[in-house]
Amino acid sequence: MRPSLRATLSWGGQGVTTKLRETSAYGDNLPGPGAPTVSSAGNKLGFEERSRVVNAGVFGQTVFDLKNKYFLTTLVFSVWLLFFDDRDVVTTHFKHRNELRQLEQSRDYYLQQIEATKKELDDLKQNPAMLEKYAREKYWMKKDNEDLFILPE
Repeated sequence: MRPSLRATLSWGGQGVTTKLRETSAYGDNLPGPGAPTVSSAGNKLGFEERSRVVNAGVFGQTVFDLKNKYFLTTLVFSVWLLFFDDRDVVTTHFKHRNELRQLEQSRDYYLQQIEATKKELDDLKQNPAMLEKYAREKYWMKKDNEDLFILPE
């Protein structure tokens, strides 16, 4: 009887190297008698080609072989439900905690804003000079015999 779970380990390596170097030159319109050299030619062409390829690698792999198809199906389904589904157990928990933390911070901010606005409203109701200053600064209101100049900051 064969076991229902079997693992096979494979490993290996590879190495390749190529080195090619080529240099050539051409010349014409050479001067009169003497040894013809490319450096003494009237028209000169030079070619150079270099190529160096180094390729090396190491690999390793493990292959698991499951013979029980029901166990494999249950395992894949469980992993899917735990990690990848829209309502999965793991990541949804962290998303909800993060969203709750952001909502609580937002609530605290708006409660502070409400308290500051209530305090400002009470001050405006009790102090007519402050009400006049508020109307002039926020809504650019003026008295009938005044001219209003708005200067950019």
